Amino acid sequence: MKVQSIAWTTFHIPLITDFTTAHGPLRVREGTIVRVGAEGLTGYGETSTVPGFPGPGVDQIGVLLEILGRELLYRDTGDAGACFAEVRGDPSARLLAGCALDVALHDLRGKATGVSVAELLGGDPKRTIPVNATVGVADGQAAAQAAQDAVAAGFGCVKLKVGVAESLDAELRRAAAVRKAIGRETRLRLDANGAWDRETAIARIAALEALDIELVEQPVAADDLEGMVRVRAAVRTPIAADEAASSAG
Repeated sequence: MKVQSIAWTTFHIPLITDFTTAHGPLRVREGTIVRVGAEGLTGYGETSTVPGFPGPGVDQIGVLLEILGRELLYRDTGDAGACFAEVRGDPSARLLAGCALDVALHDLRGKATGVSVAELLGGDPKRTIPVNATVGVADGQAAAQAAQDAVAAGFGCVKLKVGVAESLDAELRRAAAVRKAIGRETRLRLDANGAWDRETAIARIAALEALDIELVEQPVAADDLEGMVRVRAAVRTPIAADEAASSAG
């Protein structure tokens, strides 16, 4: 199956309420919808960016899609991997643009063969995957209510955005309010989005551990891998990487 057309459209979706992280309030979600055509069929892929966060924006994604699209046009869909490898550019932008195209190509193959993308990837389309609810509300009482609503909706895990409070005491009060609202049986994760320096991360995580935290995501800056190691060695709570995981390798 040869690729006959590649196009994309950016989207900007305003949020009903602000989603607050350590980078400030997020008021819009941006992304790109990719369409790949072949033999009368169209496959769709999507990639989203987060305004205000480190990483490429929709314009950079568009530049990479333009380059990738030229490489892939009129070639066999199976050549995608080689095309992606040939294109240079910002690693994060390459990853996001490549993922959007890859999903579109899988969608195209699935439609051509009558098989779902999940099955193409070796998965079970009927299988459910548990996910956490994310709470990005700065006010402590409002955050607690949002977390409580998530549990009532069936979520067994809540991820609270931290690094938004001005002091350790305020951070503790807000997190404690959320823990009280969800009870001890619901898992609680924290996500600092790289807001803390090493010493602040260690001090705050150590203080928050009394709330039975499952893990803390990205406590220090994405490029501070030594800091991640140092924080991990100093606290009991597991540390997860997010912004630091910016490439496929």
